[in-house]
Amino acid sequence: MLIRKHDAALDDAEWREFLKTHDFGELIAPGAGRDLPVVVPTHFLYDGDHTVLLHLTRDNPVWEAIAERPRAILSVFGA
Repeated sequence: MLIRKHDAALDDAEWREFLKTHDFGELIAPGAGRDLPVVVPTHFLYDGDHTVLLHLTRDNPVWEAIAERPRAILSVFGA
């Protein structure tokens, strides 16, 4: 993803603080051979280090997409 200098975090502390103070985003999993990715709006918790915790029901289609291709993006936005 292209991130222009004026949009980039100043340092790791800035984006970590952003994640700690925001709790809602979209989990995006492309899967394999899909026309569109699976996008799941979700609340999450960030531990301030490396881990994001969230709750997904067992029948959520994102599980199948992650099983097909174990990559995902958590998109978090805010002002």
